[in-house]
Amino acid sequence: MLQTLSVILLLCTSALSSASCRGESQEHLTIPPGLKYELGEPVLVGQAATGQQSDTTAERVRPRLADQEPIEADGGVNSDAAVRRRCAGVRGTWCGEFFRQAQVATKPVPRGSTECPGACSGWGNCNHDTGRCACPAGRGGPDCGQEVKRPCTHRYRRPDEHNLSLPMGHINPDGSDIDVRKPGWVASRCFGHCWDDVAACFCGEDSKFRRIPAPPGSPPWTPPLQWGRPLADGCQPSKVDRDGQLTFVARVGGTTKYENIYGPEGWCNKVEAETRCCHLEMAWPCDGSTPMETTCANQCGGHGDCFFGFCRCHPDWYGQDCSRKKAGSDMEPGMHEQGQGRPWLAAATVTPPAALPVPALPTRPRPLIYVYDVPPDFTFRMLQYRLIPHVCTWRRWFDYNVTDTVPWTYGVETLLHEVMLQSEHRTFDPEEADFFYGKRGRAVPMYITCYFWPIMGWADSPWWHAPFAGERACGRARAGREGVRVMDGVHAVFESILDWDAFSLRIRESALEAVPQILEAVTPERLARMQRQLARVWHRCVPEWFAYTSHPLLRARIDERYRIQGGRLAGSGIQVPPEHPFRPLPRFPSWNDDAFGTIMQWLYHRIADTR
Repeated sequence: MLQTLSVILLLCTSALSSASCRGESQEHLTIPPGLKYELGEPVLVGQAATGQQSDTTAERVRPRLADQEPIEADGGVNSDAAVRRRCAGVRGTWCGEFFRQAQVATKPVPRGSTECPGACSGWGNCNHDTGRCACPAGRGGPDCGQEVKRPCTHRYRRPDEHNLSLPMGHINPDGSDIDVRKPGWVASRCFGHCWDDVAACFCGEDSKFRRIPAPPGSPPWTPPLQWGRPLADGCQPSKVDRDGQLTFVARVGGTTKYENIYGPEGWCNKVEAETRCCHLEMAWPCDGSTPMETTCANQCGGHGDCFFGFCRCHPDWYGQDCSRKKAGSDMEPGMHEQGQGRPWLAAATVTPPAALPVPALPTRPRPLIYVYDVPPDFTFRMLQYRLIPHVCTWRRWFDYNVTDTVPWTYGVETLLHEVMLQSEHRTFDPEEADFFYGKRGRAVPMYITCYFWPIMGWADSPWWHAPFAGERACGRARAGREGVRVMDGVHAVFESILDWDAFSLRIRESALEAVPQILEAVTPERLARMQRQLARVWHRCVPEWFAYTSHPLLRARIDERYRIQGGRLAGSGIQVPPEHPFRPLPRFPSWNDDAFGTIMQWLYHRIADTR
């Protein structure tokens, strides 16, 4: 059955005529004689090839909650009327079961007291549950006492160099390249100063904005004497000096002039240089002189300082987002809370209900999910190694400590992890958990797409025996741009739990040539019905993109969008009938019924299968 699934057509996209989308009547086109095609069940195309209504295909719709009219008023959050309204357009009973569940009692948060070896040498965070250290980039070992470098390099280790345990590097003790005239290009190679904890390149030479590291022997987390300005891969000079010999980058086609980087008017010497190379998450003038937040999951819960992806938890706080406190110590408010010093953190930070010293509510809904503290190598180390602020995550920080979304194709990977950390479904007690998220060895929540690019191959570490390149098979489509999607043997998003047949057409590959005629054969009445069904379910899973509103930043952005659109509509004088499927909404239909809420509701339905 799935082997023949190939195309899903979403109504009122660019593939449909404007007349169809407006619901105007028009002539129905017939399928060309001799063209054979098959449609999946149930078929909802409105008219057969003969031009007569088909008794076996048209209007064959099984009873579903979505066929009932929306209920605007109800007798309570979990009343039958409210459940019917919120569960419109779903397959099965999972949605109603979630809302009618008997919630479980909220328990005090368990807090560990196990100490870590050497207090993690002052570098890492001690997990007081397990007694293990979580170390930042550049450190390793049971107590974070070992140096684990990622030097800038000119080549990778070869298979015959398997006896080499350390990554290949091509830098002097002072961080400069051994010989910039020597051939060999790797993305991390640096005509400047290499920060060898993460293989990041900064201005060097004797430039004004060169990086000056902390003196040798400085205590942990001593900042550099001067951060310096970063040098992106495309900003490496192609000559040794203005009239000098060619460098490694010139040999692979690089054309950046030496004077544009190290000249008096160059990036490394002048604030407002014509050439700009700020590729790190730094505030302008991109030299470390202006403090700015960097991106961490849940911004360290307001109880830690984010260091380019790694949370430096405040004393006695622990966990991947610093949301837990050592047993026997007082739990102070987070920095994101009112009057605590960093109000801008509230845009991206949530204290998970399970972390509160006194439960906010006596009961909580299942499922309860225990989020493992996965070793930083697979999550937060990725953010430290990424070196490009708009990749590997769904949001970043900008000047004036403003965080906003970025168009990274695979940002949902970090978004889902962050929302899970903030969720009311999170539990710190594994004994009461219904599900576990991120157990080591199960690749969740590993930021795997971040490893594929830009981390893998940037330097000679880390390597996890993964293929060097991968085809972005699913990331080429642009939301809402195509009306036809070819999906051989692939389910549509949430296809097994949402009633896609109520608002879409499924067509086999053999009928691709007949797509225009099939679309024209959809009657205006059927089209209007499908539009109404789509209007009831779009907030759970909009075709081609998920509607995630569980995060405070996304919620704020969507609220702003509704405010702007409401103002435009009010000023236009357009009157939309209240029963119209595309009538403007004053707000998002339900914050708790977004894509993340849909996952949680469905998981509740599966609890019995885990016992």
